[in-house]
Amino acid sequence: MNEPEAFKLLTLASARDNRTVDQAIAKVWATDLARIDYNLAVEALTLHYSETTDWLLPAHVIRCANRITTKRRLEEQHRLSIAERTRKAEEAERTRLIMQGVLQP
Repeated sequence: MNEPEAFKLLTLASARDNRTVDQAIAKVWATDLARIDYNLAVEALTLHYSETTDWLLPAHVIRCANRITTKRRLEEQHRLSIAERTRKAEEAERTRLIMQGVLQP
């Protein structure tokens, strides 16, 4: 996240908790959140405020962003697992039909 994005993120937080936002604060947050994508940070901010009234800190954004990415990764693994099971079942059915002479190899 860069400084203008951090400023926008802080402005979103300010709409919820009336914090004061300035360039110095945005610069520090940009440093703290340098490895977090802005859109993910907005999702993390939304998640944070949906669960607590605690004052938002960079650590909260990072923690919520990690939760979001972990959930997405697990969902993708589950989706791939289902696709793999489906593929194997289709392959087994095709083999069965070939063995019965219904399909040609």
